[in-house]
Amino acid sequence: LLLISILNKQFKIKRYSDFLRFSNLLESIIKITSPCVIYLDEYIAEYYLILKKLNIHVIILNTRCSTQKKKNIPPLNSSFIPQQNVLSFFYCEYLWLKHFVIQKIKDYSHFLCFLGVTETFFWKRVLRKNKFNYAKIISRNHCLNKSINEINTINLVPETFEFQFSQSSFNESYLHIPYKIKMDFKEKEIWSALKKEIRFQKCNGKKILIASFGTIYTNNSSEVHRFLEMLIEIISEVNNIFLIILSKNRYALNRNIMVLKFIPLSNLIEDIDLMLNHGGIGTIKECIENKVPMIVLPLNKKTDQPGCGARTVSNGLGKVFHLNKLNKNDIKNSIFQQINCV
Repeated sequence: LLLISILNKQFKIKRYSDFLRFSNLLESIIKITSPCVIYLDEYIAEYYLILKKLNIHVIILNTRCSTQKKKNIPPLNSSFIPQQNVLSFFYCEYLWLKHFVIQKIKDYSHFLCFLGVTETFFWKRVLRKNKFNYAKIISRNHCLNKSINEINTINLVPETFEFQFSQSSFNESYLHIPYKIKMDFKEKEIWSALKKEIRFQKCNGKKILIASFGTIYTNNSSEVHRFLEMLIEIISEVNNIFLIILSKNRYALNRNIMVLKFIPLSNLIEDIDLMLNHGGIGTIKECIENKVPMIVLPLNKKTDQPGCGARTVSNGLGKVFHLNKLNKNDIKNSIFQQINCV
């Protein structure tokens, strides 16, 4: 990118032209539709800077736990579980400082690659025309993304999933809406057969486990594959567990193990005794709704997965393992500990 920025003078012009074209398109759509309120994903919170001059009521939606910096609460991409003591407070401050330093380094790298003409530069240029102050509007006091100082944020997760002593900021609230997957008739026939099989296994005294690691885990595919092979080995040694693995890979199976590419979790989760997952907030919310214990293995340390794992343990909802520290006996003991609590 640095070489392109130096050698291709049209690169900067094209980027700014694309930025203005999208901004004008968004502004045109707003003027045509005249919405009463706009809900803006926190991930793209900076687009509020276009909406501000239009005097539209905007609310930020955050699909994860709170990303704001709070007293004695670590960044959302941290696996640290805070305690109510001085050491925990200072360690959380250290984690936030480390996070901000890393973010600053990334910003400077970005600045260098584009010779200072970054997207932030574009935003500031637009704001100067409208006499708005970028630094006063944009909040960097967040993990994973920026947000807006002057408007409210709704976190779309159960507030009870936060650390017990976490306090909401003055401009944030929580809203959790359970959801169900709608299926057509043919799909219902297919999945009703699976539901019958699961209930048949339960009637025979077996506990139902599902292992799902999201739609994409290419960066950790070898570790996930190793864990699933270890899990299959554990289940093969017992007779009271029925395991369903969501994967596109093939594994050595027996009568107590099934591998599928997809299942409608919302329609089956009420019959599940233990969920093994990557710490994605969607899966975790469904487990909380249905009181299903979890074993969480965060795959991506740059996302909210480590923080979701920490909150799972802190709230007594399950256990956490890390892919680089897998131990067969620990996993086996944890599985039996969780299913015996059902």
